[in-house]
Amino acid sequence: MTDCRDGNIGDVVINNSKVEYIRINHKVGNISLGNGATLERFSIEKEHAFKEFTKTLKEKRRAASKGTFSEKMAEAQCQKSLFLAALSQYESDHKFDEADLCLVNLRSIECAIKCIESKNIFIRLYHFSEKFIVGGALGWGVKISNTLSTSVIMMLVFAAIFYYRLSDERSLLGCVKVSIENFFNLNSSEIIPRLANLDLLEQVVGIIMLTIFTGVIVRKIIK
Repeated sequence: MTDCRDGNIGDVVINNSKVEYIRINHKVGNISLGNGATLERFSIEKEHAFKEFTKTLKEKRRAASKGTFSEKMAEAQCQKSLFLAALSQYESDHKFDEADLCLVNLRSIECAIKCIESKNIFIRLYHFSEKFIVGGALGWGVKISNTLSTSVIMMLVFAAIFYYRLSDERSLLGCVKVSIENFFNLNSSEIIPRLANLDLLEQVVGIIMLTIFTGVIVRKIIK
């Protein structure tokens, strides 16, 4: 059982051992787990160092994607173990922003593992889309800013569709207004019968996104 603290850690390869705790103050190189090695707790103190570390892991995952099935799975499982260890430590330290970053990366890795395990092209395509939505840049259900920006994008997409269908009757701003009202399930000032199904679809999307947004806020308050 090893306890490493307060160092500028370079490349670390852990094989056939159990590491209790690693804390890095400034920068970190590549941490690899192999042959049953485990890492219980893991904390990177500086934000820029954490970002560099995750960038390195993503590059390793992309490189491993060209390898065999076992190589892909080994790299994905190794990275999952690292983020689980980091998530546990950050939650214990009440560093919730760092914990959220770990959670988003964990979702991305879990979706990647599902893609590796599946041989069906359609299932793999579904999990690839899932990886982008819940584990990638959007980070739904984790970060307020990402959930809010996604909602705005959806409103603008529906507004563009409305404008495409009604360009001879409505201005662009008018279509944006209708889209916002639909998204928040308000009574639209003008009901357009031939677009009733599109209106209903946006209302459903709005309910889902508002529910997610409320959940994110409650999660932040509880923390």
